[in-house]
Amino acid sequence: MQNKIKNFSIAAIASLLTCSCAASYDTKSSYLTEVAQRGVETNKLFEDQEDSEANLEVCTDAHTALNKDQPNDKFLEKSKEWRNLIEETFVSACITGRY
Repeated sequence: MQNKIKNFSIAAIASLLTCSCAASYDTKSSYLTEVAQRGVETNKLFEDQEDSEANLEVCTDAHTALNKDQPNDKFLEKSKEWRNLIEETFVSACITGRY
């Protein structure tokens, strides 16, 4: 039993370290591209609705709802600057329909 607990603890720690590390430059760059594409798609959804318009308020709300899968840029956390960059990227693409 003791050996199973030890093996589980090692596996849990290894999993935590691989899942919570800071994202690489390429991962962050790819994520920002994905976020921008989501923003463009959201803009198109608003354009398709007659009584709806992509503006700062609705795009910020859409960002909050759609971009919860943000990778960490620091060990076990997301810096305020990184979170703001993600939001700015999405909202800009959402409002303008391009990136």
